[in-house]
Order: sequence, then structure tokens, then C-alpha cells
Amino acid sequence: MWRHYRRFQAEIKRKLFPSNAPITVLTGPFKGIPYLDEIVFGCITPRWLGSYEWELHSIIQQIMQREYGTVIDVGSAEGFYAVGLPVKMPKCKLYAFDVDYISRGQVARLAAMNHVQDRVVIGHYCSHADIGALSVPGDTLIVCDIEGDEMSLLDPAKAPSLRLVDILVEVHDLKINPIVERALYERFSGTHVIQRIPEADRTAWLKENAQVVSAIPEDLRLRALSEGKHEQNPQCWLWMTVHGS
Repeated sequence: MWRHYRRFQAEIKRKLFPSNAPITVLTGPFKGIPYLDEIVFGCITPRWLGSYEWELHSIIQQIMQREYGTVIDVGSAEGFYAVGLPVKMPKCKLYAFDVDYISRGQVARLAAMNHVQDRVVIGHYCSHADIGALSVPGDTLIVCDIEGDEMSLLDPAKAPSLRLVDILVEVHDLKINPIVERALYERFSGTHVIQRIPEADRTAWLKENAQVVSAIPEDLRLRALSEGKHEQNPQCWLWMTVHGS
């Protein structure tokens, strides 16, 4: 699989960044930031294109305008948000947690490439105690993408500070286990305004960014945009902001 990704990424790289031009994010909230040329969890080309989690772009713009002082990114992978957010929010200190050691190394390299390594703290496992210790009420954002463990972590009975911070969480396996989304609504509807963002296809993104993808052969465009989401197990995001914030 790694060789498969490498060959495809090399082909797309030649199209998007000819003559060894520096790799940067081409569109979206993090447009212009230098980016890795490595194998990551899934395909890296949506990060290069800026189409990654396009559904959240308006939310990310809101987050950047808010300029949180503290961001806790749980499940940071190679660092798209863990580095992109502190680049765009100069006062932000970000705590990036990921249980995968390869991802932690990639976050460190990406942070150094973007000169924010002094504001990105990298950790392994995020506990309820970590959330309590790091959260500043009214000035903290939690970004959570932990492949189904969100129900365990996002429990205000075990981490009461969750009631006082904004949360952007990806909810997994809705068809198999819809109880997770219902539980999060039950836990946070009393303290937070909850906006549900469903997955969407990339048809509109392609129309808006036709010039950017014009260098990629048409038969490869959808593959270059693919984030490896599972069509049989749709996902959504919940954008949960504290009442009155």
C-alpha cells in the first residue's frame, strides 16, 4: 500500500509542483503553508490541494477569526490542523496528541518547516487529566479525530472542563454505531450549541477550483481528492461551541 501511495503521490506532485517547485497547500484556510512530501495516513494529495475536509472550511475560518489561545488536537495525524492552526493564529499554543509514533515525527517536521515548533507541543496519549490540565475556559478549542474513541474521551463526567471549551469532533461509523452521535448530543446540548456537518462529495470544490486541478489529468482528479473515507460507514462532524461564547 505504501508503494502504491508513493507512486501516485509522485505523479501528482509532478503535475502540481513541476521542476521541483516547493510543495505548499494550494487552496483553503491553510493556503500557502509549506507541506510534507511523505507518505501519511491515507493520501496526502488532498492536503496539497487544500480540499482536505472541505466540509469544515467555513468552521476553520471561524476558528481562525476567534484566535484561541490554546488548541488541543487529539488524533493529529501528520499535522494538517496541528500546524496549520498555529501558523494562522500567531497567539495560539497547540498540543498535538497521536498514538502513532510516525505521525508524531511528521508533526515535528511539519512544525519546523513552518517555524511554529516553539508553539506545538507533541504528545502520545491524551487523557481526561490532560484535558483538565491544558484547558483554559473560554479560550480553548479541542479538535478530535480518534477513529471511534471520541465517545470515551469526550465525557464531561470524567473531564468537567469539556463543558467550558469549544469542540470540533469527527464522529465515526454512523451506520454501525449511531449511539456515539446521540450520546454526544445528550452530553453537550445543555452547555453547547451543536452544529452537525455531514460528509459531502467534491463536485462543488472541483468547480470552484477548476484552475488548480487543471494540471491533473481528468481521470486522476477524483482519486487525488480522495481522503479514504468509507462510503459504507459515513462520518460527520459536530461543531460544539459553548453557549454564549
